Amino acid sequence: MSGILLTQYQSSSIIKQLKKGNGQSIRTIQVNHLINDIINEIFIVENQSRNFVNSGEVKIFKNLKDTITLLENDIKLIEQLAVSNDSNKIMISRLSSLIDRKTAPSKALKITSTPEEKASITTELTSKINQELADSIYTTALAIQLKFENDLEKTIVKNELLSGKVLSLGKVVGLISILAISILATIIIIRLLKHYQLIKALHKAKLQTEQAANVKEQFLSNMSHEIRTPV
Repeated sequence: MSGILLTQYQSSSIIKQLKKGNGQSIRTIQVNHLINDIINEIFIVENQSRNFVNSGEVKIFKNLKDTITLLENDIKLIEQLAVSNDSNKIMISRLSSLIDRKTAPSKALKITSTPEEKASITTELTSKINQELADSIYTTALAIQLKFENDLEKTIVKNELLSGKVLSLGKVVGLISILAISILATIIIIRLLKHYQLIKALHKAKLQTEQAANVKEQFLSNMSHEIRTPV
């Protein structure tokens, strides 16, 4: 029984690790989607900023602010997904810092920005530093995706090994269960045999007692007959 309980405990521990691996798979997929969304949103923010500088339309400005808010929310989400891994946290923190620098000119835009302020922001958006930031963001984002995918591959290999262990433990549990049933059946059969032998012994003792009683009764009957009959 203790063997079965131990095996079940080990199986439960392995299943928890498998669930953890499944959770990591989901996080990797989410990170990939978020990275793609973030890269697209950065591109959209820059285009909307240039369009607003050129046109001054309120609708474009509102769309720009909405895209910036969406971008900030996606960055928070990807930071939350990396809380359990220090190396991932460092890489995502670097990505967040680069994005802040990249979008700083767009965030500085206001509906009331003067032509001079718009011209200064346009200069920043078209500068070499801005292009270098874009390249760094792309490189860092790609590195994060590769890191999560490599971690996922390791987890998949580990889960395959764990799955094999679960199957092996299942077989062990089956064998232990069969053995336990066999032992229990043997104990029951032995007890039944002992009970049968006891009943048989009691029956024999009863017959012997009855025979002894019959002999005694026959003896007393004979003695009584001899006493009543004259010599």
